[in-house]
Amino acid sequence: MTIQEQLTQSIKEALLNLGIEGIEIHLEHPTENLHGDFSTNVALASAKKVGKNPQDVADDIIRELEKNKLNIIEKIEKAGPGFINFYLTKEFFIQSIKEILDNKKSVGSNNRLKNKKVLIEHTSPNAFKLLHIGHFMANAVGEATARLLEYSGAEVKRATYASDIGLPVAKAVWGMMQMQAEMPEDTDSVSRKVEFIGNAYTHGAGMYESDEEIKKQIDEINIHIYKKDDEDIISLYTKGRAWSLMYLEEMYKKLDTNFDYRFFESEVFDEGSRIVRAHLGKVFEESEGAIVFKGEDYGLHTRVFISSKGAPTYEAKELGLQTKKAEIPYDISIVVTGNEQSAVMEVGLKAFEQIDAERANKTEHISHGLMLGKNGKKMSSRKGGSLSAEELIESVKTEVLKKMKEGEDVLSNIEEVAEKVAVGALKYQILKQGSGKNIVFDIEQALSFEGDSGPYLQYTYARTNSLLEKGKEAGIEIKTGVYEASAESVYKLIYQFSEVVERAGEEYTPQTVTTFLMELASRFNAYYAGEKIIDIEKKEKSSEKLALVDAVNTVLKRGLVVLGIPAVERM
Repeated sequence: MTIQEQLTQSIKEALLNLGIEGIEIHLEHPTENLHGDFSTNVALASAKKVGKNPQDVADDIIRELEKNKLNIIEKIEKAGPGFINFYLTKEFFIQSIKEILDNKKSVGSNNRLKNKKVLIEHTSPNAFKLLHIGHFMANAVGEATARLLEYSGAEVKRATYASDIGLPVAKAVWGMMQMQAEMPEDTDSVSRKVEFIGNAYTHGAGMYESDEEIKKQIDEINIHIYKKDDEDIISLYTKGRAWSLMYLEEMYKKLDTNFDYRFFESEVFDEGSRIVRAHLGKVFEESEGAIVFKGEDYGLHTRVFISSKGAPTYEAKELGLQTKKAEIPYDISIVVTGNEQSAVMEVGLKAFEQIDAERANKTEHISHGLMLGKNGKKMSSRKGGSLSAEELIESVKTEVLKKMKEGEDVLSNIEEVAEKVAVGALKYQILKQGSGKNIVFDIEQALSFEGDSGPYLQYTYARTNSLLEKGKEAGIEIKTGVYEASAESVYKLIYQFSEVVERAGEEYTPQTVTTFLMELASRFNAYYAGEKIIDIEKKEKSSEKLALVDAVNTVLKRGLVVLGIPAVERM
C-alpha cells in the first residue's frame, strides 16, 4: 500500500469507530513544511453530518487515530478551523531514499493501467513540407503523455498520421516539374533533398495564388495524384514522398520518438468516403451537393465530410483512419493536435459516435496551443515564412554553443550535448504549460541556468553525476541510515515523485512533473550550496550525503526520461 492508501485506510477506520460513514477522504500536501506532510479536511466534511463543531470533530478523529497510530507517523495535529495535519517520521524519509536506490529502474512507475492497451497518435506531419513548430509541440506533448502512460503500466503504441495527398502536395509536385534541372541525385543528402522539396512547394504555392492558368494545372495534378493515372506525375510524387519520409524519420530520431504505426491520408481517403456514403440518410445528409454532418443537432456545428466535387474532407479521412486503427487492439485511443483542430475533432468524434459508439467513447483528444515569439506573434523563418522545427532547434542550439564555449571546460562532444540541451529547452517550455495554452518563447529564459528551464534541470542532473563520480574516485561508499537535517526540504519532496507521475498520467498533465522536478532541483541546489558533500576526512558522513545525491540523481533522470527531455550526463 502507498502511504496515501495507508493514511486513507487509517482515517476510514477512525471515522467508522465514531459512527461516521459516507465521507470522501481527501489528502493533500501542505504548501508549508511547518504544517506537516499530509493534511485532510475530513473533520470539516464530517462536522455537518454529525452536527458538531469541526474542531471538536477533529479532536475526536485524532483521538481515534492515536489509538492505532501508523508507525510512519510522528505526530498528528489539529490546525485552523478543523484541518488534521500528519507529520511523517525521520525513519520514513530514510526508508524512502533507500527504496529509490533499491528500485532505480522503476522509480515513479505504478500499475494504474496494468494490462491496458493505449494507442496514441501525435506529430502527424505533412509530406512535402518541413516539420513545423506545431508538429514539434504535438510531438513533445504526445511523447510525454505516451511515456506517462507507460510509467502507469499501460502497453502504449505510438502512431503518426501524415498528410501525403491534397492540394499542398500537388503544389510541391508542380514545383518539382518546373525545377527538374535542380533535382537532387539519389546519392545527395536528405537535407539537400528536403530543401529542394521545400523550394518546389514554395514556388508552386506562390504561383497557385498569382496565376489562374497554373492554378488549373495544379488542381489537375491534384486529381491525377488521387487517381494515380499519370505515370510522370506519380513518378515525381513517389520520389518526393520518399524523400519527405526520409527527412521525417531523421527528425523523429532527433526528437527521440519511435512510431509503431505510420498512417497516411492516401491510405484512408477511399475508406472515409465509403463510410460516409454508407451512412447517408442515417448519420449524414446531403446539402447543396455536399454531404454533411448536422452538428447543430448535438450542440456543435455542421461540417462537410464530402465536398460538392465528391472529394472527402479531413473529417471523412479521419473516419477512414478509424478503420485502420480498428486493426490494432486498444482500450484507450488518444489523438494530439493543435487547438485549431479542436472543433473539427469534436464534430468528427460526435459523427463517429453515431457509427461506432464503443470505439468513439474510447477516443480522447488532447490539444496544444501555439508557440509565439516574444512579440506575441507567430515565429517566422529568415525567409519570412513559417519557422520549421529544425530551424528552431538549430537557432537555440547556436545560442547553447555560445554559452558552452564560454566555460572553462569545453566538452569533446559539445555539438551532441548542445543539441540535447536545445531540444530539452524547447520541450520544457512546451510541457510546463497547461494543455491548450499558447507559449511565448523567450530564448534567454528558456536557456537560463538559474531555474524554470530545461537546461537548469539538465545541469542539476549533470551536477549530481559529477558528485557521484567524485565520490567513487574518493572511495566513498553510498549508505543510507542517517537523517540529514540540512536536507529536510529535499526529503519532504522527493518521496512524492511516484504520486506526481501517477497523477500526471491520470490527468494527461506533463506540467505536473515539470513543476515537481523544478522544485526538487531548486531544493537540492540550495542544499548543495550550503553543504560540503564530499569530505575525505569524514567519509561516513559523506556516504549518507551521497545517498541523497544518488536518490536525487535517480529521480531527476527518471523524470526527464518520462518527459522526453534528454538527460545530459555531463555539461
